[in-house]
Amino acid sequence: MTGDPIGRGLSRRQVLERGAVLGAASLSLPALLAACGSGSDGTGTTATQATTAAAGTGTYGGSLRAGFVGGGPAETLDPHMSISFVDAARAKNLFDKLTDYSTDLSMEYQLAESMEPNSDATVWQIKLRDGVTFHDGKPLTAKDVMWTIQRNLDPAQALQGAVDLAPVDVSKTKVVSDLELELHLIQPIADVPTMFAARTLGIIQEGATGEQLAANPIGTGPFKHRTFTAGERAEMDANKDYWVEGRPYVDELVFVSIPDNAARLNALLGGQIDCMENLDFAQAKAREGSGEIAIIRAPGSNMVPITMDATRKPFDDPRVRQAMRLIADREKLLETAFFGFGQLGNDVYGKGLPFYNDTLPQRTADPEQALALLKEAGAADETFVLTTSQAAPGMLESATLFAEQAGAIGVKVELDKTPADTFYTNKYMQVPFCQTQWGTQSIESQLSQSSLTNSPYNETGWKSASFDERFAKARGTLDEASRQEQYFALQQELYDDGGYLIWGFNDWVDAASPQLQGIQASPIFALGWYNFKEFWLG
Repeated sequence: MTGDPIGRGLSRRQVLERGAVLGAASLSLPALLAACGSGSDGTGTTATQATTAAAGTGTYGGSLRAGFVGGGPAETLDPHMSISFVDAARAKNLFDKLTDYSTDLSMEYQLAESMEPNSDATVWQIKLRDGVTFHDGKPLTAKDVMWTIQRNLDPAQALQGAVDLAPVDVSKTKVVSDLELELHLIQPIADVPTMFAARTLGIIQEGATGEQLAANPIGTGPFKHRTFTAGERAEMDANKDYWVEGRPYVDELVFVSIPDNAARLNALLGGQIDCMENLDFAQAKAREGSGEIAIIRAPGSNMVPITMDATRKPFDDPRVRQAMRLIADREKLLETAFFGFGQLGNDVYGKGLPFYNDTLPQRTADPEQALALLKEAGAADETFVLTTSQAAPGMLESATLFAEQAGAIGVKVELDKTPADTFYTNKYMQVPFCQTQWGTQSIESQLSQSSLTNSPYNETGWKSASFDERFAKARGTLDEASRQEQYFALQQELYDDGGYLIWGFNDWVDAASPQLQGIQASPIFALGWYNFKEFWLG
């Protein structure tokens, strides 16, 4: 950011978002969360809770309190402008999208009932679910979807969704009936449902403005807005007229921003909150199986990479970027920063997902070659200032170890440590050598969010008209084998010359009170992709 990056707290924290959008993926189904007590398999899961959650025999009532890193004063209620993870969590619960992904990474319809293409996938018929109402009682119609699309594509708004919706021909797209929209595209898109699953594409009411959304957001989601103080707290009430029968379970949902990792854990242990995002890996290792808290762990292609802005010195020289990648001892970074909660990275994103280029040679540390490249570029005596934070687990730890690895060969890396709640506001995408955080995303979404000339989170300054054109062609290629070949080529280019040092991918590791039930760990985002409508207090 997220950052989506939601980071960006993608983004952004991330997009953090950074936007968590996945294609049909081959990752295994994450185990259902249960209390870390008797019957635990050591990963924070038990069969008992999985059965209870699947049966939907939840208990109604109570207040669910969740602790987040927070995004400081930049936090927003506008679903189309979310920056931090807590923004994404609020949007997820105040608004619905046309589509979304379940915890097994399969696509599911939300407000859409169906999406059907014509023969060349340039026109899609979108039918909406009947009987859905907004929080103020107004029925959902195709005009609301049309307004959402128009707002995101309005250049004056400069919204993140413009990247995801770029193929839409808004001048030809039209409302067919109250519950049907005819979506026209400027090029074939093989997977429109995936496109609308983007984190920032919550459906808003026709006519809603940014000012209205920031002051009193009205969506169709499982919870209704009550109060909000940026960087501190948000309170929501259960939507008793929600279109999913029997949901949500709790009467009230409260988000509390607690930037300090230790303070967030202490709030959980002390009963001030019921669950928390971003459990420190060391804390997770120490408390695993203790019974004090339930560890929520899910594999994914989440990452806290180092970014190098290719438009700013000294990183405008590809030799310098390559040297940084060759300094990194990835195995040691993985073990030290993630405590083994993850897998090695190879400088391209989306490991394990469709179209991930797994044919690239695994890059390993080569300090001698790194130093030789820096000397060739005239940057061997440079002092590199790496901006870092505790905004995400493993971020500061990996930066610290990387600086030590650089120092071992005489390369000076100084750390600029920034508070977690202001990291994405004051430093992210404003300094040439930085860190970031991304959740699991499809190759297509990650490319569109971060690696195109006009990407909202172009944190490496990667700008190539040719790259943009080849991405657009790949995205519109209906033949899957050909599309894969094209995506592989784009990743090869980033592997060779890009501005990312992606040394590893971490699991999502969050925590909850053993009394909190119904959580399904998800590779998509923290805290079971913030699916709070399914949680209940036991």
